[in-house]
Amino acid sequence: SANAPEVSHPRSVRFHDRYTPGVAAPCKAIQEDPSRSYEFTNRANTIAIVSDGIWVLGLGDIGPEAGLPVIEGKALLFKYLRGIDAVPICLGTKDPDEIVRRVKGGIGEALKDADVCTAFSTPGPGIISPEWVKTMASNAIIFACANPVPEIWPWEAKAAGARIIATGRSDFPNQVNNSLVFPGIFRGTLDVRAQTITDEMALAAANELARCAEEQGLHDEFILPRMEQWGEMVPRIAAATAMQAQKQGIAKLIKTKEQLLEGAIRKIKEARAATASLIEAGVIPAAPEAH
Repeated sequence: SANAPEVSHPRSVRFHDRYTPGVAAPCKAIQEDPSRSYEFTNRANTIAIVSDGIWVLGLGDIGPEAGLPVIEGKALLFKYLRGIDAVPICLGTKDPDEIVRRVKGGIGEALKDADVCTAFSTPGPGIISPEWVKTMASNAIIFACANPVPEIWPWEAKAAGARIIATGRSDFPNQVNNSLVFPGIFRGTLDVRAQTITDEMALAAANELARCAEEQGLHDEFILPRMEQWGEMVPRIAAATAMQAQKQGIAKLIKTKEQLLEGAIRKIKEARAATASLIEAGVIPAAPEAH
């Protein structure tokens, strides 16, 4: 009031008067117990990807800014093949212990008598010749995964004798894309607060992805689930990843498989609903048209 005596406050008190009371409570709680940051912040749903953008799949060295839209959607790439008595790296060898060996010549020489060709190289077409495919073993498998154009068109590989052809594109059968596994791997890692992502966790995720495909019925044009089938695979991959992390002793939280599945399904549905709302409200702008 006008008649109230003038009171002198220390600088810190005068500053605090301008601060909304209680707004710093989560900060103080986290200061006392850092683990509560998983409760009061988005830390439990956040993964950091660090890249200089010099090796962006299908685009090459385009720099960190131009690579950001791609890098935001990546982390790890895992490939898994079942029942193939060959090494899937274009080596023309049937020794599963021989992971790397030198081949004199070029791609054509490497593909001769090979069972499997896995390519993540230069966008085509024409990087892999149909004539080379003809020299591969019968029932050959080709993963031509360069984007936006595969090293060889699927119909060319098929006509040359390949039995199974996979690419990185969604408009062809058998899309090999890391988005099949990384949401589940991240979800599982976060849900048990694993300290790192191990090779064993990656293999557990890949094996679970393979099981998802097998249960739906494998055939030449369906060797792995499609990205839109997230409900059938992402929670399962998350649970498999988390269970492996617990098995290796690198998880800070211990949960059952049922708890992990239930939690992953709930969190994924919440995230999808939130994203849909933001798009509908115009908060997230439409992506530019491809050209």
